[in-house]
Amino acid sequence: MEKQFKNRKTFFDLDMENDDNYFATLYCTLGGANKKRAKMNKLALAYLNNAPLTKEEKDTAKKIFDGTIYEEKKRKFEHCQLCSDNFISEILPNISNKYDNWELCCPTHPYTPAGLMIYLKNRKELHTENLQDLSKEQFDEILQIMRDLYDKLSSKSEYNVVGINILFNQISKSQLCIHGHLETMIADIDKLGLGCEIKDEQPYDILASLLNEQIENKRGVYKEKEGIRIDLSIVDSMEALKILEKYESKMKQIISHGRKIQKGEIKVKNDIDNILLHRMSPAPVNYVYMTYYRDKFFLSIIPEIILEAIKSTRYIKNESDLYSLKINQYACNNDDIIMKQCSPLIRPSIKVSKNCESAVNISNLKKDIVKILEER
Repeated sequence: MEKQFKNRKTFFDLDMENDDNYFATLYCTLGGANKKRAKMNKLALAYLNNAPLTKEEKDTAKKIFDGTIYEEKKRKFEHCQLCSDNFISEILPNISNKYDNWELCCPTHPYTPAGLMIYLKNRKELHTENLQDLSKEQFDEILQIMRDLYDKLSSKSEYNVVGINILFNQISKSQLCIHGHLETMIADIDKLGLGCEIKDEQPYDILASLLNEQIENKRGVYKEKEGIRIDLSIVDSMEALKILEKYESKMKQIISHGRKIQKGEIKVKNDIDNILLHRMSPAPVNYVYMTYYRDKFFLSIIPEIILEAIKSTRYIKNESDLYSLKINQYACNNDDIIMKQCSPLIRPSIKVSKNCESAVNISNLKKDIVKILEER
């Protein structure tokens, strides 16, 4: 299997070989999403800047700043939208019928060009929320799906497919039922007019190294700036999930400690406490990736607890900028209210309402992928 980028290495190439190529991060900008997040952030900024707003707009803005708007959304469903009758998707029945536990679909707004979604068929009854809660059978079937999709797409697609990458958002998430955002890894995708670019930067959370220290050193577990990667050809899958569970447990301890500091229940005692007071995300995330790439299966754990605060909003000019903001309802002063978040951390994806120039190419890619996967 080939590398995704011939002259660059990304997070998913680390520990594969002695590679002297420059590090790069893949960014995606996808149009046609009409995301409410950008609209809400625009309203929040208008409220902060004392712009003229209707009473309804002011009330909504206040809910954004105190966080109640997110709680109201959650209360609409018994568990979450994904396991309700309100979830809408374009199911791929032929490929899904081959598996006992998982269903594949084309989501309304993917994270990557022509990205798919994977979720449990029996989610309405199971309400399973995290990767570490899966049975061995359910987990192993993900590995089988990744290999099957790679074999099909790499041999039949006109695009050079080099791997399958599935992102699972954990801890703070809008949809509670476990679901994965599936990326078809395409070679040199930045050159194909699919809304992707690579940047010579390496984003990571400054607390990742602290969390990494909580996991014992062992063969097949690689500690990176971004978090941890586990080679599933060396580490048993159930042992890997135990590591994930321990990692998240330590994350939750840090988050709980930080919230107590922000609420004034605990005094700041050191530099980390001060960072948590001013820079902790209002919704920390653990980005967990399942990846089949270069003939290997990996499970990767990427924490995002700390964000950068934006003290001036005058350079926020377009929808992409608005989408990359996070409103911090836990801010202890005005300088901490607006934060920058390009998520997912190591594969940033920006969604905007206006269709980009790449829209036709992305549509063709989707047709190509669906046609191949749905062949009988």
